[in-house]
Amino acid sequence: MQQYSTYKPSGIEWLGDVPSHWKIVRIKDLLKDFGGDGFPIEKQGKKEGDFPFLKVSDINGKDDFVSTANNYIDEKELKQNGWKIIPVFSMITAKVGEALKKNHRKINLVDCCIDNNMMGLVIDDNKKLGMKYFFYLSKEIDFDFFEKPGTVPSLNMVLFRHYKIPQPLFNEQTAIASYLDQATANIDKVIATKQQQLEKLERYKKSKIHECVTKGLNPNIKFKDSGIEWIGVIPERWKVERIKDVVELRNIKTSEKSEEKDYIELEDIEQGTGRIIGFRDTTEVSSDVTIFKKGDVLFGKLRPYLAKYWLADRDGKCTGEIISFNCLKIYNAFFKYFIGSPKFIEICTAVSYGAKMPRVDWTRQIAYFYIAFPNIKEQKEIAEYLDNFCTNITNEKNIIEKQITCLQQYRKSLIHECVTGKRKVI
Repeated sequence: MQQYSTYKPSGIEWLGDVPSHWKIVRIKDLLKDFGGDGFPIEKQGKKEGDFPFLKVSDINGKDDFVSTANNYIDEKELKQNGWKIIPVFSMITAKVGEALKKNHRKINLVDCCIDNNMMGLVIDDNKKLGMKYFFYLSKEIDFDFFEKPGTVPSLNMVLFRHYKIPQPLFNEQTAIASYLDQATANIDKVIATKQQQLEKLERYKKSKIHECVTKGLNPNIKFKDSGIEWIGVIPERWKVERIKDVVELRNIKTSEKSEEKDYIELEDIEQGTGRIIGFRDTTEVSSDVTIFKKGDVLFGKLRPYLAKYWLADRDGKCTGEIISFNCLKIYNAFFKYFIGSPKFIEICTAVSYGAKMPRVDWTRQIAYFYIAFPNIKEQKEIAEYLDNFCTNITNEKNIIEKQITCLQQYRKSLIHECVTGKRKVI
């Protein structure tokens, strides 16, 4: 890594030493800030016009640039209302609410108007600051520092305008921005490939689970029609029964409060993995809770598409939004994989009711779904195979996720080194 020949203290803690010829200036000396305008409700949803009218929802994606919006206005409306135009290649950033804390910001590729929850940072045409360099630099600035105290976070514009940043020579800024454009694009490409690998592994896992719980482990046997469309053909010796005939609902409730960490809610079950994230106590739980036993299979009936299920390894309690099954005629680990299989989740999602809080019901729905299964010995073999298979998939995914984390950290450190002068870009 190349460095500059001499450095000097910047006087700014997060910035540290900077190249000796770099300046330290206030944001207000390089940028003008423009507040947004209130967007009238009657114009909501207009998809065509002369100018996009950006709202916070238009700048929350991963891309660095924005050129379209969900709302447009005409030039006549612009003049009638006195709305301001934010010129092309400015930086649009949130200045109020949670969007501020999440650092929503983009560079606009077209002239636009902006909502009053945002501001536009416009560069004076004096070759002192390049917007793309400042955009990368802004990733290093902790916008929480500028927050005004209050219920709704908002930007303290006095602090923001007087905040000091480094100013390299203009040609250096251009070189840094060009280098980071290429370097981060290459890193992002590798990250995208890694994420595709994760998605492929997850699809493979789901298909294998479905295959095993409906077809078994031996492909070289005779099959028959199960009579159930989503299950399809099954091994000849397998049975088909209603779920209510092989398990029973654990329906014991208690209102007793306890500090013991033996209670779970839906958030405590990891989505799609059958793993528990953590336990909590019931001291602040207002409603009755369900008692479950070790060996029960739990399933989240609220938003079933989240695929939240777990084979209990201890006695405990759970929210009423979780169904607890006591397995009678079926091996519990096999049943766990069955209700966690993608096809079963699809069926539950399809019959769930409630627009905002969709849920599936035991009495009217799940109890009358069908399950295909072999004898207990084969169920145990299938469950053991899937345990090992899923563990191996998880290990592979963990390796890839660590690689992605390392790449993301490298990307972040590379930006920091370049925009603060710790790495010399030629």
